[in-house]
This record gives sequence, C-alpha cells and structure tokens, in this order.
Amino acid sequence: MDTTKQKNENSIVEEVLNTREKNYGPFRDVAKTTQSLKKIFYESKNWRHLSDAHKEALEMIANKIARMLNGNHKYMDNIVDIMGYAILLKVDIEAEEFNRVKQNISAQMPNVNIPQLIKS
Repeated sequence: MDTTKQKNENSIVEEVLNTREKNYGPFRDVAKTTQSLKKIFYESKNWRHLSDAHKEALEMIANKIARMLNGNHKYMDNIVDIMGYAILLKVDIEAEEFNRVKQNISAQMPNVNIPQLIKS
C-alpha cells in the first residue's frame, strides 16, 4: 500500500476517534460504564426470557446511556439512537404478540384464512 495513502487513512481514523471521544467520552470509560449496566441486565430475573432482539436493543440503549454519562450528555445522536432502539423493540414485541395471537387463532379455528380475517 502507498505510504501516503496509509497516512491519509490513519489520519482519517484518528480524526474520527478524536471526534467520538469528544462526543462520547474516552472509550475505556464508556466501556466500563456499559459493562456495569449490562451486568445488571444479566443478573436480572427476566434476562434469560428475553428475545435476542429485546436483549440487543437493551444493550445498545445501555451503550448510548454510557456515552451520555461519560461524554456530551446533550449530544442528540445518543437520544435519537435510544429512541430508534426503543421503536425497534416495540415493533419486535408487537410482532411476537401478533404471531402468538395468529397461532392461537389457527389452533382454535384451523379452517380460517387469517389474512382475510385481518383485512375485515
């Protein structure tokens, strides 16, 4: 690889890392806070009952909270990300509930066309 190109790529990476540290705080601090929050999750009684999507959304929200606690707490990207993960979680829970209801209807009324039932 051309050394000039390598230097340019390295400076871009350094710039990104510096900007992130300014907005989110030092990586080690964010990692420590995130892991502390996640430890609480893992020790909770319901953690093992959550879907992978539910777990991931909560873990990502924990990371965004850790970034706010260690960096610029008014940096809007964190808030938008938390809102986005909360919406994804809501959609996932609603889809699970819909599938549960659909299976229940199918079990009780095997001859019913469920898509047709939904449209009416």
